[in-house]
Amino acid sequence: PWLGPPPGQSPACNRFLVPAKDMGGPVEIPQGNYFFYAYHGPFYTLQRQTLYLGPGDTTLDFALTPLMLMPPGAVSADLHVHGAASFDSSIPELDRVLSFAAAGVDVIVATDHDVAHDYGDMVMKLGLQQRLSTIVGVETTGHIPFLYAPDNIYPLVIGHYNFWPIRYQPGTPREGAPFDEYLEPGQLFDRVDPLYSDPAISIAQLNHPWADPQFGRDLGFPRAIGINALHDLPDHDDGTANGLYVRQPGGGHHNNDHQTQEVMNGGRNEQLLAYRQFWFWGMNNGQLKTGTANSDSHGLTDDTVGSPRNVVYAGTRAGPAFDLTRFNQALRDGKSFGTNGPVILATLDQDNGDEVGFGLALIKPKKGGNLHLQVAAAPWVPVEEIRIVVNGKVAKTISGTGLTHPQDPFGTGGTMRYLGDVALSEVLPASGDAWLVVEAGAVLPLSADLGGGPDGAPDGIPDTGDNNGDGRVDASDIAPGKTYGPLKDPNPPQDETDPRYHFAQVVTASYPMSFTNPFVLDLDGDGKFTAPKGGR
Repeated sequence: PWLGPPPGQSPACNRFLVPAKDMGGPVEIPQGNYFFYAYHGPFYTLQRQTLYLGPGDTTLDFALTPLMLMPPGAVSADLHVHGAASFDSSIPELDRVLSFAAAGVDVIVATDHDVAHDYGDMVMKLGLQQRLSTIVGVETTGHIPFLYAPDNIYPLVIGHYNFWPIRYQPGTPREGAPFDEYLEPGQLFDRVDPLYSDPAISIAQLNHPWADPQFGRDLGFPRAIGINALHDLPDHDDGTANGLYVRQPGGGHHNNDHQTQEVMNGGRNEQLLAYRQFWFWGMNNGQLKTGTANSDSHGLTDDTVGSPRNVVYAGTRAGPAFDLTRFNQALRDGKSFGTNGPVILATLDQDNGDEVGFGLALIKPKKGGNLHLQVAAAPWVPVEEIRIVVNGKVAKTISGTGLTHPQDPFGTGGTMRYLGDVALSEVLPASGDAWLVVEAGAVLPLSADLGGGPDGAPDGIPDTGDNNGDGRVDASDIAPGKTYGPLKDPNPPQDETDPRYHFAQVVTASYPMSFTNPFVLDLDGDGKFTAPKGGR
């Protein structure tokens, strides 16, 4: 039986929070056989106990060990968080904050729907101010269809955007968040500008860019307007959907002036392949946006709290000395990677002889240089392959005997899965500039673009998975009554001998995945980045 209903406080759907100090007394559980997992985020060991619970009291003791996977000078952050201030969440604030502390997250951005909110008082009440920092933000959430995209007869809304840091203004409409209806994204960015508490390091984030509409309301602007990723972006509004994406509607910001874009959203990875491809297409068109990974959690059970998350090389620590300026600037610079488990450390040799990490700054690589890679993960997080992606294509895969695999998922050994160098000459193009991203985790599910565009034609974005499990993606995988889709996650492992089994118990309906932000490479040495273009 479920331990607690899905909405609201702990316990909920067999998940309950264990605070550092007793704050609620015992938990009552129907008698029976149980697996109990103790989880403190992806950078700790995992423990499990199996036992029969009968009448009377039972005490369970777990000891989780930090695995020293976090890079020096980095903090973990979830940039998309909902609590009871959101109209679609009912988790109490105490449980909201405690859940992120329990998951080992360092920094959380409050992004409730259409209302600014501050978790700072609850952090103080719980005594977590030494190890958890919070930022006031908002997720703007248009509800009134008004925008007519090219070749679309129905009015649209512009999807969801996160903004931080917002000045928290209790007692005012939306507590300091903007009115966001009847505005194109560029106009919305203009309206938010005076609401930032520090405009110099402000961030606007494009959320779940290719999410399915809900209740007739679009959740991602690029999908809503019908972006065609088989074509390049124009440099002005040319009357197409791609032109609408770059339009400057109010004389200030353009519609694509966000600094970060979600590549992973939520513990469930259904739309990861679509978000990932849109990000890749944008970079091929010179849109160098920081890719992020966020839980978008609205409770305890909809997604695993803090999974995925961002590891940000901010040069600051959570707690009273947390430096928001350094944190946001690191995000704007692409000095972060997204993960629900695997940790990627990557540098490459640049022309001056130094090694440099990933980020949005232009790099001139050394001729004959190498990409230096380390991939590590907790023993319960399987790493099946490492992918080196160049200009949107997988240029090299490391798998099989090239990786190590721990034998004991509940142990502490075997965290280093790969340590080695890859010659840049193996993966980079012979001419033109390039960008390079490193990924690690599971083998990605099969997918294809079978016609998810507004007119039923392919649009360059994956839309259908291997839904019948025959090892290929074709018309037989399309759901009845549809012309494409859906994308499909791998089936949850049922056999405990499967390396993915324990991961799947604590990270809901997901598979291991991590990605770096890009290395932006000036291969022709002219001091600028020339995007490779070429549609897909």
